[in-house]
Amino acid sequence: VGSIVVHPNYDPYILDSDIAVIKLLDKARIGEKVLPLCLSENQEEEVTSGQGVVTGWSPLQDSSLGLDEKARVGLVHLADIVPCEQQYARNGVPISVTDNMLCASQKPDYGPSNICPSDTGGILLLPASSGNQVSYNSKHSQVQGHNKGSWSLLGLVSFGYDQGECDPELYTVYTRVANFKDWIESSMK
Repeated sequence: VGSIVVHPNYDPYILDSDIAVIKLLDKARIGEKVLPLCLSENQEEEVTSGQGVVTGWSPLQDSSLGLDEKARVGLVHLADIVPCEQQYARNGVPISVTDNMLCASQKPDYGPSNICPSDTGGILLLPASSGNQVSYNSKHSQVQGHNKGSWSLLGLVSFGYDQGECDPELYTVYTRVANFKDWIESSMK
């Protein structure tokens, strides 16, 4: 890492503008384990989709996997902010979801996955096209899109309140990347 540029409006108390750009000393080598990801072109894309793919790492290591532990993955529903805020308030965490945030959860109808609301370092991806159907195979820990094309970076895991119970009904709050596209591109120069 050469430098880290934290968004100038980042607020650590309400976690608004929870985003940073990490500049590498050398160019990343595109390959099997490093692939490019598109920035979402507009905010309307996310509203019409309704579903996204989340990947991230568990804060608790699975000792049975050792060095073979990989990022976890699962499907989520993008949600309206009202039930998201209500759920946090009921659990003693009064939050305000700003325009720079998104909420999502694995319920109401996504089956078991190996990602938990508390998994961290994660990203929320938008499937290649809004008509795209995505399927998840928990046995093989992979997500497959039925159409080829570019997937977009929709959100960055910002916060949640899961206490290690891995409750799929809990909402996770994500930084809405589309709101920061211009800042990201100018920070990359």
